[in-house]
Amino acid sequence: MTSEFLTGGRRKLGTAKTKVIRAFGGGRRRTVRVDGGTVVFYTAYGVSRAVRPFREDSVRPGIKQIHSNIKKEPNLTRRTMVRDAYFESVLQSDQYAFPRIFVSVNPFGESPLTALALFTTQQSCRVRVTVKGNTPRTDYTYELPSAKRHRVPIVWLYPNRENKVLLELLNEPGDVTGKLEIPVTTGELPANLCDVIKVNKVSEDPAIKRLLVSGGVNINTCAFDEEGEIRFCLKRRTKGYGIFPLSKGRFIYMEKDRANATYTNPQCAQYHEMDYLGRSFMSYLTDRGIHHTVEERDARRIMAGTNTLEEHCEDAVCEIDRQTGEIVWMLKIVDVLGDTYVDMVDWAHVNSAAYNEEDDSVIISLRNVHAILCVDYSTKELKWLLADPDFWKGTPVEDKLLKPVGDVKWCYQQHSAFILKEDLDGDPNTRNVVVFDNHWNKRRPAESFDGDEEYSYATFYSVNEKEMTVSLFKALAVPKTTIRSNVILCREKNRVYAMCGNFNVQDDGYAGGLLELDYETGEILSDFRVKPGYFRGYEFDPCFEELVKPAQIPADYEVGALVKPRKAEQDELSGLVFDPEKRIPDRENTELRMIMQEDCLFLRALDHTVRKVYYRGENGDYVQDLDRTRQTMAHIFSDALYYNSMQIDTLPPDYYEIYLDYNGEILYTGKHIQKDPPEA
Repeated sequence: MTSEFLTGGRRKLGTAKTKVIRAFGGGRRRTVRVDGGTVVFYTAYGVSRAVRPFREDSVRPGIKQIHSNIKKEPNLTRRTMVRDAYFESVLQSDQYAFPRIFVSVNPFGESPLTALALFTTQQSCRVRVTVKGNTPRTDYTYELPSAKRHRVPIVWLYPNRENKVLLELLNEPGDVTGKLEIPVTTGELPANLCDVIKVNKVSEDPAIKRLLVSGGVNINTCAFDEEGEIRFCLKRRTKGYGIFPLSKGRFIYMEKDRANATYTNPQCAQYHEMDYLGRSFMSYLTDRGIHHTVEERDARRIMAGTNTLEEHCEDAVCEIDRQTGEIVWMLKIVDVLGDTYVDMVDWAHVNSAAYNEEDDSVIISLRNVHAILCVDYSTKELKWLLADPDFWKGTPVEDKLLKPVGDVKWCYQQHSAFILKEDLDGDPNTRNVVVFDNHWNKRRPAESFDGDEEYSYATFYSVNEKEMTVSLFKALAVPKTTIRSNVILCREKNRVYAMCGNFNVQDDGYAGGLLELDYETGEILSDFRVKPGYFRGYEFDPCFEELVKPAQIPADYEVGALVKPRKAEQDELSGLVFDPEKRIPDRENTELRMIMQEDCLFLRALDHTVRKVYYRGENGDYVQDLDRTRQTMAHIFSDALYYNSMQIDTLPPDYYEIYLDYNGEILYTGKHIQKDPPEA
């Protein structure tokens, strides 16, 4: 092995190839000779230096006019755009022709157990990738589409070791025309992923060979193989709800600490559409926050849990346009169910919501009222309610209750209810609903609860909408799981996965589990345990046809809206003293920090301690209101520390000094924002 520094020319010719030449200047690489070829590894430092010439071309309109002494942080999607453009320019430069290849580990900075290989071939060919496992059973092999210029995503690497990765070139008949085995070295896992997976039992042929867990209190999103070895993870933790898979191998990632206050749990205000290489394709801003669930409706829209912020939270469902970030449809649960159970702030607690194209409906799970409801999307009228009839007896929606046929075990504090595409019972008049029935009766006790304290269930119901009836098709018992969790049906292999996010009784210190069950008998065929527990489990399922493509990112790559400044009224400023000598004590209030991310301002503080942000301009004063809610569960959330999320895009051109109303006291931050007039 050899390490060397490159020196490059500094001519400014304005072409893609010239950018590569400039990017190589000062970049660090490591050249490794392997049997039959050469691998040029660019370190993270080398890539960060190399992308500099690409940064100026990716700034959104209006951002260059904003100047500040607040610490700046790059937007995640813009960082993807810059890095992807650099990698594409390397490929287009034709400097790497097989068997000489370019490799970057963790190419986009967010997915440490991945890499990207770049090279060209004289003839168009497919590439077969085999990431070697500890045994042939844990090898991961996949093929990539035919091309002459190859972007080869490498996933499913082990942490903290030199991985062996075999690249094979395949001609049209499938013959191997060239091959190269390369060493790919990875770093250590985040501390919270060390020794978190325990394997109790594995079936001979598991339906899902690569399992992913996400969300929870103290765990990064990760995926593991049949041996319990973690072979994928995200560098940063998400909001407690984790990631939510979309089509084409993408997912929604909720930023952990970019939030806004509610009446209870601060809710995610910034989130991204990403893939398993760590690329972000769009960033979203939602002022009222999203929580618990994100489901894809189609290429244009996603559905999520949100908040009315009308003295309540986690009590609404919204649909978001993926191009504009706008909320284009919103359902307030109180408008559907009435106010019978509106007796606490988090009275409904939406934990799943999904659109069904077949009948233009939305199925929603409400934990705190033990109910699954189906709502007409267009009219927002309740179609039916799947719930314990005794619990809803005498309410305005009693006539929408599904009538039980036979012995029906009702669900309590359930999670993740979805209508299945599969026809389980062979009856054309029914639809099958799958739900993880936590069967827990603590948050809002029901007098008619059946008293079953031993088990939770992966439950399948048959719903006849014409006759307004429901029957219990199947309920597979699993250890009692109090919160979170979901169910995955693998019908072609006759298996069910019960993703038990949080056991009532831990197993030797392991709080959660992933259980593969026989669909017919309920026998546990595979049993994995997760030490800190988690929110939901999925199959790790990247889409390689998409991963090989350059990232297509729009010029306006962050959409949606956060709370914005408004013109301050003179009467609300009277009596306030804006003293520049009365500053935030650096040591006494270390939780107070500010970050600028383009036209977004993120202010870290304890929950509900900052009431307003004042912008004292030379031509006028503006204010952002952060006191729209109050904390009603201070015993749980008063110590929540997060970045209040705001936008300053509507501030007029001026020079502004920034003050805070911090616990009723006006303090000077020492920070300023200067906004120049738009460029002609």
